[in-house]
This record gives sequence, structure tokens and C-alpha cells, in this order.
Amino acid sequence: MKSILASVCLILACSDALADGTNPLLDGDRVQSMTEAEYLDAIRNANVNDRGEDGYTPLHHAAAQGNPKTVSALVNADANIAARANDGLTWIGTSMAARLIGSKANGKSRLQR
Repeated sequence: MKSILASVCLILACSDALADGTNPLLDGDRVQSMTEAEYLDAIRNANVNDRGEDGYTPLHHAAAQGNPKTVSALVNADANIAARANDGLTWIGTSMAARLIGSKANGKSRLQR
């Protein structure tokens, strides 16, 4: 019952966020506080190919954070694996760059600095 309630709340939060023009999958602080189940619910209810101002997609962010489960879930949800950010990086390039310079700084992914 608790997880059903949490899923309903997340769906409502995602619906509200999408209604105001934002995508919860591009909000690094929100994503980092989500459980795996909440993240999977968010994938089902948000556009997995949305882009932030920098052109990064949720797949870029997941790759930079080094989480293979979220990368796999996004790819399975038809995330565009050929998408390039404004700096020209694909999600694979973002993953490699994050590994080279360290994927975390003060608890945030490289993309959120």
C-alpha cells in the first residue's frame, strides 16, 4: 500500500511538473532523491528525450552518474541514444568525460556543477 501511494504521489508530481513545462528527469536534485521504483515511474510519465538548456537529456545525466540500471531503463523506454548535447557529447561521451574528471563533486553529477 505504501509503495502504491508513493507511486501515485510521484505520478501526480510528474504531471504537475510537466504541466509547468519542466521534466522531473532533468532535475538532478529530484532524481538523486528518487528510489529506483520512483525513477522508473518517472520514466513512464515523462518525456525521456527532453533536453535541458545545455542540451543534456535524462540519458546524458544517467550516464554521467554511472548508473547502469537507469541508463538501461531509459534506453528501454526509447531514449534517443544518438542525441548530442550543445557541447556535442553523446551519452557515451558524457559517461567517459565524467569518469575522467570524476563523476561526483559535492554530491552532484558533473553535469550539475
